Amino acid sequence: MQWVDNELEIIGPKELVSDFLTSNGTGFCFNKIKPIPKEFLNKNQCCWEIWTEENWGVEWDIQPTDFILNKVYFRTYPTHPIPLIKHLSLKHPLLTFSLSTKDNLGHNANFSFVGGFDFYKLLLRM
Repeated sequence: MQWVDNELEIIGPKELVSDFLTSNGTGFCFNKIKPIPKEFLNKNQCCWEIWTEENWGVEWDIQPTDFILNKVYFRTYPTHPIPLIKHLSLKHPLLTFSLSTKDNLGHNANFSFVGGFDFYKLLLRM
């Protein structure tokens, strides 16, 4: 079993960051950000798990463990929620979503999405 601890930092104009945090607030969960379609909820478990892995990048929804200023801390299984962070960056193109992760095996990763693009991958191409 591989759990991943995530730190999501929301960066941008103070008012936009505040609006984002207020709208998602303590109810920050993947199903609120990108809900599972009803047709998948009415089927067996494998159908919605496939949908969540493709759209969230993980099998299960999360409950944030902590909020500190413009950061949200949460745990995912079994990997990083990259598709969901990309979705957030498309939905809020003036904000940067910077995700730092560490799994229970000691592996670290960093991602930073702006307008649907992975900033780190863009830097590597330049």
